[in-house]
Amino acid sequence: MNTPAIHPRDLIAGLQKGLALMQLFSAEQPRLSVPQAARLSGLTPSAVRRFLLTLVHEGFAETDSREYWLTPKALRIGQAYVDSAQL
Repeated sequence: MNTPAIHPRDLIAGLQKGLALMQLFSAEQPRLSVPQAARLSGLTPSAVRRFLLTLVHEGFAETDSREYWLTPKALRIGQAYVDSAQL
C-alpha cells in the first residue's frame, strides 16, 4: 500500500508530540515524572507538563501531582484500529 506524500505544513506538531509522549509509557516505565518525560522526549519540561495535563483533562492519563500514568481510556486509540481494520 502506497502512502501519499504529505507536506509538512499539513501536519499538526502538537498531535505528533502528544502521541510520541504517550508512547514513552511502557512496562518498564509505567509512571513518568515531568523531568523524566522531558529527558526521554527531548521536549521542554513546560511543554511536557502541558501535554500531560491535557491527557489528564481528556481522561487518557492520571496523576498524583508528581508522576503520570496512562488510564484504560488510552486503549481506545488501539481499539479504534482493531474495530476499523479488516482482520
